[in-house]
Amino acid sequence: MSKFDVLVPVKALAQAKQRLQPALSPLDRADLMLRMAGRVLQAAAGSALTARAFVVTPDAEAARLAATYKAGVLADKAGALNPAVAAAVAERRAAGSTAIAVVLGDLPGLTAEALDAFLASVPEDGAAIIPDQTGSGTSAFAWRRAQPPRFAFGAGSLARHIALAQEDGLSLVVHPPRPPFHDVDDIADLAVIADPDPTSPRA
Repeated sequence: MSKFDVLVPVKALAQAKQRLQPALSPLDRADLMLRMAGRVLQAAAGSALTARAFVVTPDAEAARLAATYKAGVLADKAGALNPAVAAAVAERRAAGSTAIAVVLGDLPGLTAEALDAFLASVPEDGAAIIPDQTGSGTSAFAWRRAQPPRFAFGAGSLARHIALAQEDGLSLVVHPPRPPFHDVDDIADLAVIADPDPTSPRA
């Protein structure tokens, strides 16, 4: 089974997790984002089905975090999630990758075992997707095929991704929500955090 390049998008930390403003200061939000991204990179580093992880980011501190987990860095020059992901995928495809996964950076409970189970579910010449805890967003999207899918990350993205896959004739496995893929967007979501990566990225 071919291994995957795992792309982990992390936006500029100054703009990270704006909906958590009532509960967390800007510095706390940046620290939280780095810790969650660290957990995702830690899972990828321990994954048997990950060839290499890459952080897709415009942020220098997030790029430094990548080195902690021996991950690469792909510059986000677009300033928006979907075009940044599309550009990163194009760069890895140009390098020869045909098995690629996009795993969002705000999954504090992700483990190597959960990531491997998800990646193992990707069919040949097809894709798999797993939603967030609401069942409407997308936490991870992985595929094996020459032509990558189209991306529609953001609120309500699961339905858009399914519709685009159907339009493109892409064989798609859609998983139910699973705790390791729960994300943190709103204040209520802070309850899903259980000891994110204990290594402080600011240490």
